[in-house]
Amino acid sequence: MAAEVEVRAFRAGDGEGCARAWLDAARYYVDRDPENFHLPAEAGLAEWFEQARAGDGPPVLRLVATVAGQVAGLVVATLEAPLPDARFQLVSAAAVVRVYVNALVVAGRYRRTGVGTALMKAVERWGESTARCWLPWTRTFAVRCRCRSMRTGWATCGTA
Repeated sequence: MAAEVEVRAFRAGDGEGCARAWLDAARYYVDRDPENFHLPAEAGLAEWFEQARAGDGPPVLRLVATVAGQVAGLVVATLEAPLPDARFQLVSAAAVVRVYVNALVVAGRYRRTGVGTALMKAVERWGESTARCWLPWTRTFAVRCRCRSMRTGWATCGTA
């Protein structure tokens, strides 16, 4: 079932909803891989989200997805500059500005409803005008990146 999803920038007051989604995602990942994930502290988490939001601006993008006015998910992405030693790297993506998704979280009750897709489409729109390469949301689980070709759009181009 697709939800009516609104994607927008973080704003004051989103911290509590972000904290709920964050904890829900943490429980999901801890259940599946307790060696690499843990439950973050709940006390102060909403305030942490509010403080993190306050200092944002380029090259950081923080978005929330809402359904019926409730925070259903969030994404945090940054622009990464070309590596200073790119000429020595095997991957051509090291020489261009890249989008890196630091976190993508969808609360359990909204998974498989289009929330994550809407968030990622918004990140792609943000990155398309600036970045030439799209990095995986986590270096732990993904080894491929998607590079933007001026002719054909996004395509897989190498390993991260």
